[in-house]
Amino acid sequence: MRRIIIYTGKGGTGKTSTSISLASGLARKGKKVLLLDVDSQANSSKVLLPNYVEIGKEETVKGDLYFTGQQLSVDGTIDLERIADALLVGRPTYGQEKSTVVLFKLEGDGAAAVRVRVTLGRNSVNTVEILGGLKAGDQVILSDVSRWDQYDRIRLN
Repeated sequence: MRRIIIYTGKGGTGKTSTSISLASGLARKGKKVLLLDVDSQANSSKVLLPNYVEIGKEETVKGDLYFTGQQLSVDGTIDLERIADALLVGRPTYGQEKSTVVLFKLEGDGAAAVRVRVTLGRNSVNTVEILGGLKAGDQVILSDVSRWDQYDRIRLN
């Protein structure tokens, strides 16, 4: 079985269009095709599966695929991985899997945030596992705060 993976961390490069076109072309030639869409926007799934439903980290795929007149039925669940008892947060704008980053953690009243070093574990499209530096219930700023790199504490309005 041949696998073709199309990946880049940058958006807007044509990954979805290329994947759909390639899958369609191979299906037209009579090849068996499985197109997995792990992008948080799920554009491939939404284009090809009108009954697509997303349930947390579990993708439920039900519906009919159409490739140039050919109908392919799909009914199944794809679990990429289940991590028990993990602390997960939304994926920050920077930071790679299994690295240490600096985030701003909100203080109790939410009026300020302090700089903390956070150890990241495995990540998915939307979330990253926290191995150290945060505890359950902590709130962090995930957007780009690089303009405040010189500060250890920032006030929030």
